[in-house]
Amino acid sequence: LSTESPVWRVLLQPPAAPELTTMRVLLLALLLSLVQNVSGSDLSSLPLNRYPFVVAHDCGTGYLKPEHIKERIVYDWTKTQDVNLTQQLECGVRAFDWRPEAAMYPAGSNQTFLGFHHGPIFIPHEMEAALAEVVAWANAHQEDKEDALVLINMWDCEGLGSCDALARQAFQRQGVPLHTLGDQGASCGENVTVAEAMSFGQLAGGGSVFATLNCRTTIPYFPPEYNDELECGGFLNQTEGDIWRAKLSSCLQQKTLVDCIETVAGILDVPAHYSCYPPSPAKHIAYAFDRIRESWVNITNLAPPPPPKAFLYSIQGSWAENVESIVLGFLHLSSLIKDEERSSFNAYLTQCVNNGTFLHLPSQIGINNVCNGGNALKAALRARALSQLAN
Repeated sequence: LSTESPVWRVLLQPPAAPELTTMRVLLLALLLSLVQNVSGSDLSSLPLNRYPFVVAHDCGTGYLKPEHIKERIVYDWTKTQDVNLTQQLECGVRAFDWRPEAAMYPAGSNQTFLGFHHGPIFIPHEMEAALAEVVAWANAHQEDKEDALVLINMWDCEGLGSCDALARQAFQRQGVPLHTLGDQGASCGENVTVAEAMSFGQLAGGGSVFATLNCRTTIPYFPPEYNDELECGGFLNQTEGDIWRAKLSSCLQQKTLVDCIETVAGILDVPAHYSCYPPSPAKHIAYAFDRIRESWVNITNLAPPPPPKAFLYSIQGSWAENVESIVLGFLHLSSLIKDEERSSFNAYLTQCVNNGTFLHLPSQIGINNVCNGGNALKAALRARALSQLAN
């Protein structure tokens, strides 16, 4: 709008009568709507792999509910999310790391059940019910346009050989089209813009869900997207770490992990290990963050922007876990969720995006504990995308 427009005169000059105040409010609302629509159309023209998505790492773990102490201990190091998919979306998530598993469930039955899994842990929540949540949310938020586009990256379908087929059928029943190209491992989303993804994923109820099956989420010459060495807790002294690991490994050949805790508990009494949160010394916490920051620098150096359009493009934005870090975390009375909370890792990610520390980090970042800062990270990624378009 020209600054000479009558609209601007109404907005900027003092009102001469009460009815002009009302008119000014209405015109301001219209103007804001126009600005929002212009911004939205700009982002909708982006290649899909440059659009900002907060990704819920292992989204299905939000449905894990322990029923006894042993399950609680195991689930502490399985659960990356603490809420259902609807709540994850409300917390800023717009993309899901979606891992189904087909199993005979309940145990001993001859009924095939399609749930989720994280590694070897089966999650007995019906996958189709979770998908229905996503569909309902997308339809209810269709007025938000591309900001309500949901991306589902379905992969690692495990268990019975019919897992992929059962998952396809569930998506078909829910009216969600699946986007695939070529054989397993092939690129999906090739040269797709955000607007095209919204069109392809259009739901009968008006929302948009762009779902892919068995697709790469990293550029082929990248290191693996998930690096289990980027743990919250580990060893500063390699020699002492090797001795501790050997002792733990020997114990695990004869006993369970829980039974072996006593064998290695003494590690907390020596300064050989670090953790990513207090009361670990500040320099040890910095060491943990430096390691994951270096991995991001390596990724950016391997694939300087802009990323090739033919591949989705995401990075690990969470602490990893392995046997070593799980035992150390258990001794600290921690969990995957608590590791994120105690270290304020999601807030750190948001800070990195806001202050330009990593101006060219991929726009799709997979995080744990999405309801602790997910919306702030989403806002930071979106602001960065708009700023880059403007420049």
